[in-house]
Amino acid sequence: MKKYLALIMAVLALFAMMATVCSCGDSGESGDTTVPAGTDKPDVTTKAPDVTTAEPDETTAPDTKITYTIKVVDQNGAPVEGVIVKLCEGEVCRKPVITGADGTASYKFEPNGNELKAMIEVEQEEAISSAYTYSSEYVHLEDGATEVTLTVTAK
Repeated sequence: MKKYLALIMAVLALFAMMATVCSCGDSGESGDTTVPAGTDKPDVTTKAPDVTTAEPDETTAPDTKITYTIKVVDQNGAPVEGVIVKLCEGEVCRKPVITGADGTASYKFEPNGNELKAMIEVEQEEAISSAYTYSSEYVHLEDGATEVTLTVTAK
């Protein structure tokens, strides 16, 4: 990275030197130089590039992504870890996610306005499918909702 930075600085210095050489005899203050017509040199305009550093400020666009959470609990309300769930927006489903120790799985994205629905993935690991029964139906999120709870029942 330092090597590229040094190279960029050298190129900028070369441009600055060229601008200085081209502006000899020019009474203008801008640093721009145009060779008069009738000479054997082409018209050339040279100006040092502006170099700025991008820093976040109040003009930075706000993050429009929303976090959606699916929580899986058993019939007693206890969180269930290791359940594969998925969230769909309209007919497009996002990649399945496995619930953590707190029984939740989250997705973060910018919604496109389609209906959101969540479900427990039918294809479960044997440990989950042998311990619980669950619905393979979608549960629709209410308008504006960012969380949904799915319930499984111990066998």
